[in-house]
This record gives sequence, structure tokens and C-alpha cells, in this order.
Amino acid sequence: MTTAPKVTVIIPAYCAADHLHVAIDSLRAQTLTDFEAIIVEDRSPDQDATLHAAEDIAASDSRFRVARTPVNSGGGPARNVGIELARGEYIATLDADDSLAPDALENLYCIAKLHNADQVCYAMEHHYATGYVTGHSEGATETVYTDPHEIKELALSAIWPSYEPGRRQYPQFTGCSRLYRRSLLIEHNVRFPTQHHFLSEDIAFIYESMRHVRTVVSLNNSYYRYTMRESSTTHTPREDMIERSVAAAEYFADMVRRDPDAPAVGVHNAWGYAIGAVRAYLKVMFVSPRSLRFKRRWMRRQADLPLFRTIYEQYPWRHMPRRHRLGFIAFYRKRFWLLYTLIVGQEKVRRLLRHR
Repeated sequence: MTTAPKVTVIIPAYCAADHLHVAIDSLRAQTLTDFEAIIVEDRSPDQDATLHAAEDIAASDSRFRVARTPVNSGGGPARNVGIELARGEYIATLDADDSLAPDALENLYCIAKLHNADQVCYAMEHHYATGYVTGHSEGATETVYTDPHEIKELALSAIWPSYEPGRRQYPQFTGCSRLYRRSLLIEHNVRFPTQHHFLSEDIAFIYESMRHVRTVVSLNNSYYRYTMRESSTTHTPREDMIERSVAAAEYFADMVRRDPDAPAVGVHNAWGYAIGAVRAYLKVMFVSPRSLRFKRRWMRRQADLPLFRTIYEQYPWRHMPRRHRLGFIAFYRKRFWLLYTLIVGQEKVRRLLRHR
């Protein structure tokens, strides 16, 4: 390509030799052909299998390029490498085992140009190995945000929904389900956190990028297709996941406090992220093969983390949806058997529905 493409798609790839084709095939099927894709290989310990797969793709299609991180660093630093190399007017990110709807790039680019948008947010649907799909949506009309207050609340909602009385709730979109104006990222030096393997690094990136936007468009069409893999980071029972989530929540809280345009209650969105992580990772641990004795001791250790006392005393959890409110109270008060019965029972019902 001699001129800059309309869109650059950044694909971090780690041990992805067997599933990189999922993302690549969906890009080759795009109705918008004026794009470039940068596959950023994150030093996979697979005898360069991922690197060779990426190089073979690039050799067969000039729209694809390959880059590497200096050391294995995680998705955030890998995406930073792609941002530095990108030439497109807009940037999108796509994980190696996920895909985009065939008309995604064309429609999103047209919407961005129509509204002169700095960012376009779109929905995500979840695909299970059984063929079960949740979250599919199409035919939605876009919502345009230009009011600085609304844009700030939309940015805070990317961390976690607002539950204070009088605060409006805005739709949530992940870092992958967004189209970003590249010049804005470059001008304001917006990058993902550089800490290796930072949890939910896209939230920090979203918030920082939205500090500088003037027009944001959101629509509920599910252009992003997320593959539910049991071996992914968020579905593997690691003992430190809630501790890492608390560290991320504290990082987000400091990020909001440093923002002179953020409301004082914005820190609650960061704390809410920790509550959401509790729900997610209790389920992962409870359905794992670890012993009940281990699970009970592990949960009690997590409930003793100091941030949860702060949340219990200062966060507006009483205004959360009833089941979320009761779940947090049971966790904070260490009601293991109640939580275990509810979470495991609910997950069994969900799995039965997915296999119908």
C-alpha cells in the first residue's frame, strides 16, 4: 500500500499458532479491504511456532505485517508496539482467537467519518465451543456523545457502572470493541500500561484515551465475536486473581484521582471493578477441581484484603442489583457455603442451557 490505510488492526499473538487463523480469516473476509493488520508476536515459548505462522500470513498478503515485543510482556505492551507501527486513520484491536463480523470495519469506519468521531464503541457477542452464542445484536442505531460530562461518565462506566443515586448508567464496551482515531493517540501519547501482564490493561487505555476525545459514537451491534476459551487467563483458577484485580482497582482509583475533570465519586467506579472481579473469579475457583477446604480458606483470605473493608464502608453497594448486593455481603462476611451453593448451582444451570 502506498497510501495510509483507513484502519489498522492490531493483533497481539501469544502461543497462538493453532488459533491465529480465526482472527486472520475474519479480516480477510472484511468488506472493507483498505486496512492493514499488525500481528505482534509476544515472545511465545513455542519454538517460534506463532512467529512462523504470522510470517507465513504476512508473506501471502501484503496487508499483514509482523512485529515482536522485546520480551514477553502481555497484551498491553504488545498493543503498544502495534500503535507505534500503525499507519491507519483509525486503530482497532483484535485478539488472535477472536473475530470480527464481515462488515465490521466498513460500517465502523463509515460511522466514524459520518460523525467525525474520535472513538466508536460497539458491542461484543460470546461464542462457545458448543456453538452457543450470547449477546448477538444487530440493526441498532448509533448514539452520539459530545457533551464533556457525558463523555467523562462514559469513560468511568468503562471501569464499572455507576450506582450512586442520581448518576446515569451508560453502556459498557471493552477495549477490543472500539475504533480509535490514531492521531489522537499519537498526539496525547496514549498507551497501554507498560507493566508486564497488567490485569484489564484495556480499561486504563480506554479511560486515558477518552480524556482527549470530543465525539464518541456507540452502537449496540455486536461486531466483535469473542471466543470463550476455558484456558484463557480469565477462565483459569489462579490463586492471585482477586489480589491482582484489587491491585488493578487501586491503580484505576489513582488514575481517576489524578484526573482534574473526574467527579469525586469517580473512585467508586474503580472500587466497583474489584467487586466485579470477586464475582467473576469466585466462580472460576469454585467450579475448579480444587478441594472445598482449599476454596474456603482461599476465599477467606481474599475477603481480608484491606480494600474490601474500604468498599464495604464507603462504596454505594446498597444500590447495586439485589443479587450482586447479596453476593458482595456474603463474600465480605465470609459466608462460604452460601456463596458456593449459589455460584456453583447457577453455573450448572448455565452450562445445561449452553448444551441444549
